[in-house]
Amino acid sequence: MGVLRNRKPLMFSEERQISKKTIEPLLNRQKEQNLKDIAFNEYVYNHIKDDLAKKDVKEDFVTEETEKVNDNLRISNKEKKILFKGQKARMLTLKSIEKDVDTNKIVFIMETIYKDQIIELKMDRESCFKKNELIKLSGKGADIDESNAKYHIQSLKYQEENIEIVNTYTNIGYFKKGGKEIIRLNTGISTNSIYSGNLDLKEKGNIEEYLKDLKQFIEPYTNISIAFLIGCTSILVSRLSNSSEEISTLLAHFAGDSSKGKSTATMLAISVWGNPSLNSNGLYNSWNSTENAILTSLCGNNGIACAFDELSSSNIENFTKLIYNMVAGKDKLRVTKNINLIDSGSWITTIISNGESSILNKSNKNTGLKIRVLEFNNTVWTNDAKHADDIKKLSKNNYGVFGYEFSKAVLSYPIEELKSLFESEKKKFKKLLKTKCCVDDKVDRTSSKYALITLAGEIIKNTFLNELKLEEIRDYLAEIEKENIHERGLENSAEYWLRQMIEENSLKFRTNENRYKNDSYWGTIKNLDNNKIEVSILKNKFEEIMKKGGFEDSNIIVKKWKDTGILNHEQGRLTRKRKINSITSTVYVVIIDR
Repeated sequence: MGVLRNRKPLMFSEERQISKKTIEPLLNRQKEQNLKDIAFNEYVYNHIKDDLAKKDVKEDFVTEETEKVNDNLRISNKEKKILFKGQKARMLTLKSIEKDVDTNKIVFIMETIYKDQIIELKMDRESCFKKNELIKLSGKGADIDESNAKYHIQSLKYQEENIEIVNTYTNIGYFKKGGKEIIRLNTGISTNSIYSGNLDLKEKGNIEEYLKDLKQFIEPYTNISIAFLIGCTSILVSRLSNSSEEISTLLAHFAGDSSKGKSTATMLAISVWGNPSLNSNGLYNSWNSTENAILTSLCGNNGIACAFDELSSSNIENFTKLIYNMVAGKDKLRVTKNINLIDSGSWITTIISNGESSILNKSNKNTGLKIRVLEFNNTVWTNDAKHADDIKKLSKNNYGVFGYEFSKAVLSYPIEELKSLFESEKKKFKKLLKTKCCVDDKVDRTSSKYALITLAGEIIKNTFLNELKLEEIRDYLAEIEKENIHERGLENSAEYWLRQMIEENSLKFRTNENRYKNDSYWGTIKNLDNNKIEVSILKNKFEEIMKKGGFEDSNIIVKKWKDTGILNHEQGRLTRKRKINSITSTVYVVIIDR
């Protein structure tokens, strides 16, 4: 009897005596066939196990390159193989275990080698331990079949014991968990979890370079600053929506020809949060997709701006339904093949769209849509071709870095203070609109959208860009809204303006309650039974009020009122005769809500 010593990779304990007669032929066989260490070890083991059994020796044959899983299975971390019953297969190496903090779902992140390439594989833990499910990985390069699947499962269970769980998330943006506010980007703020979804939210570059470029190429220019601020609003939209029902997803559309720089402005806006390249993993997507795919791509986004490029590439004929769904932040309910209802996804964020044509022109012409979309028609975003190139370089060289810093700045404001600042921005905007003599009954709702942009501007000016031209930004946004008000309908805008003027000059109208002697009444007000009022106003005074409100041709207004039925008039005329200030005069008579 002899002892086999100093031969690697075979290692035996001192008491494991194997006859020279048994081992020498095997060693010679190794030299003849040039067997690799692992194959040789397995070959030796299969030939000597009977000899070992006769000598009552334990079968704990272990090499320094392999680990024993059980009596039938070893794994080689060096050669990435599993060894079982005289056979071997390429190993599924368990790299990490991820737990989704929202669903508690466990996912195995694995690697294997196929054709000398490292292949990453993902599968939920439950499926990894089901033979039929695990075998499906063979289609992705895994060395799995009916004969070895159970050994792969045993190997994964063995590896699992030594790997810690990593908390992950796929839902991104602002969340409130157990009273604690957290923000999930590529890495979390106020959370120890990491992003494991498909979007490219990885930070590239550094905040110092990004701010340097912002100061040079963005801060001095009003229009492109607005695009940048729109991109920043998404986290404000999400956080404030938790405390205000009036805030929904902000949908902004940049319309105009290719020379206006709308695509460049879009890239800049989403570079705040992640990769602005137009690809499948970026935040910049194409309109060339189905409605279902577009809505699905938004699910789980609670505050990271995203974009859709070139409206004309879409096959959707009417965007009405899609606009309502995008702004509502709710995907439609779906039914599986087994007739099971599955949860619809939700989102609350900022969505930026661009195209040569107006998205509203591809939708039903109703006011409800017009107040849901913030549309910029023919805005010139960049100064020239060089300016556009500089902004593109800015966006591609440093992205995802500003969103992290801006989110921290937003969280530094207590929610009540942030709400107060938001309300203040709304008041400023409505006051500015009034100085431009342009308001309607929808301004209360639309002003929220503009206030989000200027609120982002206030925070950024106080923290990052102290020379941001915020007053010029407000003024430009007010001009945009002025155009939108006229687009929403002259008759509605004019009616709202008239109501405002009546409220401000109530003593100029004689009523049942107001019978003071006055020789300078503008008209009369009569209460009707249907919660409406009848306003009779001198023709010349009406024209004066309309002109002050920016409505140059009052005849167009009253003709529209005639069509809608709110104008009370004589046959064949637009006016009536009424006694005002004791004199029979020509007046317009309008029936409006009380």
